[in-house]
Amino acid sequence: MYPSNHPRSCTNSIPFSQLLRARRICSDDQDFAKVSKQIISFFEQRQYPQRVLSNALKRIQGIDRASALAPKTDHTPTRRIPLVLSFHPSVTPIVRAIYRNVETLRHDPSTRDHFPDPPITAFRIEKNISKHLVRASQPQAVVPDTPGTFPCNRGRCNTCPVVSYDKNLSIVGPNNNRFNVHQHFTCTSANDV
Repeated sequence: MYPSNHPRSCTNSIPFSQLLRARRICSDDQDFAKVSKQIISFFEQRQYPQRVLSNALKRIQGIDRASALAPKTDHTPTRRIPLVLSFHPSVTPIVRAIYRNVETLRHDPSTRDHFPDPPITAFRIEKNISKHLVRASQPQAVVPDTPGTFPCNRGRCNTCPVVSYDKNLSIVGPNNNRFNVHQHFTCTSANDV
């Protein structure tokens, strides 16, 4: 399960972020030790390498709860130019080649001012089949209105005074057939026969 079509840094950071979350939640160190064992076991079952899990555990043991809860204050602006790519495993060698050759751009007098720092790689989320099939937010369900005919209540409507306000309205059709109204209609309803 560990192999994934995500950047390796993203996949490897998940155990640490879950341990950090547990560090923030657990006020007692014994509770945190118990929960961290459960988290490590969870990732072991998903075939995460032991090296990644032990590194995450070592990092989190150096952080106490107070510093985990403290807001981050380091918001230094960066002059690094983002290199935005769609992630694919075959893109990794291209990114490495760019980082290897960025020194050439930094030492060239014509590009020195444009590349004071190496670019930062940012991967955009590629559209997958779920983006085409499922919406993140579903439209609100429309509550069916009371069947019958009702005024539209617009200020200048000339039809409202002649509308028959009836919840149990039936319409007489050809051959004296009666049709009950099962929907909500107003003066502004369209495509009604």
